[in-house]
Amino acid sequence: MSPAEHYLKYGAALGRDPGRRFSTRFYLESYPEVAESGMNPLVHYVLHGQAKGYLTQPAQEDIGRQIKQICVKLLSLGFTEAPLAELKAITRDRALDDRARALAARELALWHLRRKNARGWRVALDWVARARAGEPELGFRSELAVVELLCHFHLRELTEGAQAYERAALAGEVTPDLMLAWVNFQPTAAGRLAWINEVLAQYAIAPLTLGGDARLPAYDRLRGPSDLPAVTDGPKVTVLMAAYEAGPMLATALASLQAQTWRNLEILVIDDCSPTPETREIAARFAQADPRIRLITMPENGGAYVARNRGLDEATGDFVTLNDADDWAHPKKIETQARYLIENPE
Repeated sequence: MSPAEHYLKYGAALGRDPGRRFSTRFYLESYPEVAESGMNPLVHYVLHGQAKGYLTQPAQEDIGRQIKQICVKLLSLGFTEAPLAELKAITRDRALDDRARALAARELALWHLRRKNARGWRVALDWVARARAGEPELGFRSELAVVELLCHFHLRELTEGAQAYERAALAGEVTPDLMLAWVNFQPTAAGRLAWINEVLAQYAIAPLTLGGDARLPAYDRLRGPSDLPAVTDGPKVTVLMAAYEAGPMLATALASLQAQTWRNLEILVIDDCSPTPETREIAARFAQADPRIRLITMPENGGAYVARNRGLDEATGDFVTLNDADDWAHPKKIETQARYLIENPE
């Protein structure tokens, strides 16, 4: 069947588009009388809509919404070829302004960054350059700089990354996100921590230090201030921690929860049927010393979400949050989250 015949017989009813410059869904939603007439949208446009000045696709200001819809298809619906082609088509559409083409190029850069391989990072850098060529606004350029830094870091291009950060700094594009991306390029743990504390300071969050045995990884030596005031009268918060072969990192994660300023906690460690006993032994040791911690053992491995749902069934807190078994938590993390929820009940 020819594409034209298919669209006339079936495609319009399926919400398909006859071409890039005619959106069936947009036309029907914008002009309800077309749907009421039962006429094929494209036929209606040729016979009536064009003379009336009807639009066949979203106006320029709606392109951001259109790109978001494409990204939903790209990231959520299990197929990628068509939405990637749609984004590329927008970047080539000279009827659109530079901003619209830059938005599509940014999404393509993010897609390829997430591919997590050398080719993806190279392609992402190309899309960053194309997005930046439109000279969009400052915040947008800052977002592109973050992607650029992450690509250079994963490609081990330290010199190029340093040049990119310097260029962004001179252009006034430095944001907390960019500073955190720049942390990766620091050669020492102390240097990385200094930059992290610079970011925390911008949000009035207490700085971190490195303590403990210097032979341990820096992750296991992270410490928050010990003199932060404790909150003892707040509602209970249940922390769900799904764990599978978590190893020593589980101890670090649990210790960071024990150090929370928000004291009314229920910490449920759900061991997702780890094949070795280490995860259960560590959790049991912590539970024996701290009544707020409880070990739940899954009868079979079902994945993190199945384990969390089991924990949710047993949670008794007024609030519930997650903390992965390899996540270190700032001592004010739960207090900050709980206070915000209390102050914003909606």
